[in-house]
Amino acid sequence: MNKDLFHWGCFETDRETGLVEVNFFDIPNAVTFGKDIEDAYFMAIDVLAATLADYPELPKSSSYEDLRVELTDENILVLVPVDKDLLAKYKTHVPRGDIVEAYQDAEMKAAALKEMLRAV
Repeated sequence: MNKDLFHWGCFETDRETGLVEVNFFDIPNAVTFGKDIEDAYFMAIDVLAATLADYPELPKSSSYEDLRVELTDENILVLVPVDKDLLAKYKTHVPRGDIVEAYQDAEMKAAALKEMLRAV
C-alpha cells in the first residue's frame, strides 16, 4: 500500500447531535462531518481531495503510532484514501478562492446545523 495515497482521519461522534466530525492532523484545514460514520467517511474523501488540490505536492501522512497519542476515548483513526481522480478535478476545475469560500460556507452551515440539532 502506498502510504502517500492515504491520510489518517480522526472520527469523533458528537454526543448531542450524533453527527460524526472528521479532522486530519496532518492537514488542519481539512474538516468535515457526516450524519453517520459511513457518510462522514465519504465526506472525508471529498474534503481531503478538495483541500489537497491546493498543495503543490501531496504531504506525507504521519504514522498511526505518532497520531494515536493525540486520541481521546471518543475518537478513532481511520485511513482515508486520496482519490486521485477527484483531486485532479478539484485542481483543474475549482479556483483556489472558491475552495476557501466553499470551506468557510460549509463550516458555517455545519455550526448552524449543530446548533439546530442541539435545540431539538
